[in-house]
Amino acid sequence: MQVYTAEKIFTGQGAPKTNWAFGVEYGKIRWCGPRRDAPKSENPTIDLGKLVTPGLIDAHIHPLLLADNLGALACIPPKITSIPRLIAQLRQQAATTEGWILGWGWDESLLDEGRAPTRAELDEVSRDRPIYLERSDCHSGLANSAALAMAGIGRTTLNPPDGEIVRDGAGEPTGYLREHGANQMVKGIISRPSPAEKARTLGQLGRVMGEYGLTCVAEMMARSNEGDPHALYQDAVRHGWAQESHLYYVSDAIPADYIFPTEQMRGHIRVSGVKLFLDGALSNETAFLHSKYCGSHAQSGSNGMALCSPSQMRKAEQIARGNGIQLAVHAMGDGAIEALLDNWEDAKPWCEAVPAVRIEHASMLRPDLIARLARAKMEFAVATNMDFFFAEYNSYSTLLDGEQFANCYRVADMYRAVPALALTSDAPATPWAEAFSPFVSIYAAVARRAAGGEDLGQDQAITVSQALELYTSRAAKILPTAQGWIKPGAPACFTALDRDIFTCSHVEILGTRALATYINGENVL
Repeated sequence: MQVYTAEKIFTGQGAPKTNWAFGVEYGKIRWCGPRRDAPKSENPTIDLGKLVTPGLIDAHIHPLLLADNLGALACIPPKITSIPRLIAQLRQQAATTEGWILGWGWDESLLDEGRAPTRAELDEVSRDRPIYLERSDCHSGLANSAALAMAGIGRTTLNPPDGEIVRDGAGEPTGYLREHGANQMVKGIISRPSPAEKARTLGQLGRVMGEYGLTCVAEMMARSNEGDPHALYQDAVRHGWAQESHLYYVSDAIPADYIFPTEQMRGHIRVSGVKLFLDGALSNETAFLHSKYCGSHAQSGSNGMALCSPSQMRKAEQIARGNGIQLAVHAMGDGAIEALLDNWEDAKPWCEAVPAVRIEHASMLRPDLIARLARAKMEFAVATNMDFFFAEYNSYSTLLDGEQFANCYRVADMYRAVPALALTSDAPATPWAEAFSPFVSIYAAVARRAAGGEDLGQDQAITVSQALELYTSRAAKILPTAQGWIKPGAPACFTALDRDIFTCSHVEILGTRALATYINGENVL
């Protein structure tokens, strides 16, 4: 047995333990208790430093998108804060690449001009090579004239049912493709790395995730029409990917009667659910709200976009029920969450070990909606994103009125009412340089401050211990996993942090890194 100790050990709930230790054998935690009672071992005790926690779980993240973006230009502050700076950086990108010129992460509210670049401005970089820049929400994008032409998008092209080709006063496309239906018209024709290349990239990405203490992830954008994600992840393991991985397949690419192979729904890499989109993103004015967007930059009379029909809801539920897996429903606006509850709050659950329906993001979850969640026949899970509020304060404060703003990310209320609750990153769908750092959401949930120090509502602040629960033991309630605890019988998944986030200043939490990250007893750093 190998015994580990640290100045403090957070076991998954409550205050961290001092003078504590735990023993690991064959990839499992076999013993945990006071340091003085540690069992004798031939191996010297390993001191892991200031603070040890269970391995961190990101229950909503997009490693496949992160792999796609490797090598693309990060269009986010502090590197890019204006359209001229963006154009200059794209020119540099063009000089060192061939084919498509790609970027990600832009948000008009974080640019000095307060607007999105146009295709004419992107054409200043190149009129011959296609350019595509994915917005921070991963729902929308920008394209230059060459990319639009390749996608067959012109003046007479009709909007798809679930998206908008934004046009200027003369009816010409501006290059802005709002929401998935329009965005995929260009994004879907971009040449991407081969599955073998992407598997190698995932292997490299796994180590980077280990540097932030992540030992378990939920891949929320597996697409069966883009190859075999399950096989890709299995191949990535050969290249160093070590994180336990739960795959959620986008429902629109799956036949309603499809049954996943049994062997894919168990093990270290497993299919755990299907994904459905009810609306878009708050920062993009496409999250569907009960009341209209009211801020100074809001579109006239807009409630956002409802992206899902009743028949699409029924199909997604049929796939989930038929396979005994979860239905993960993207619902940011309170209007979308109302529609979700109307459809499923009285439905009979179909999963035994975990909630059958997950609410993804739940950005504007009003107190009355939280009360409906608590008393519903269906047990819901919620995966929410304080990193959005932290990084996108400018958008929220200009698009929402006071009451709407106050109802965003009511994490303290959710903590009390929803047992299966997780803080997640949704990386790379946020305009922040370290998109998948758990410590951004932990800081924002504890300090209730945005990136610029703005107040996000102190009445909804939670403690460091509670925030860590939402990345460990409470996050584990969302996924069919035994991770999230340091206790006998649990997998030996834990991380040693480089600072004591229980005692350091709140702002210091943002810079936290892992000194060591163990997955099933093996240090992956």
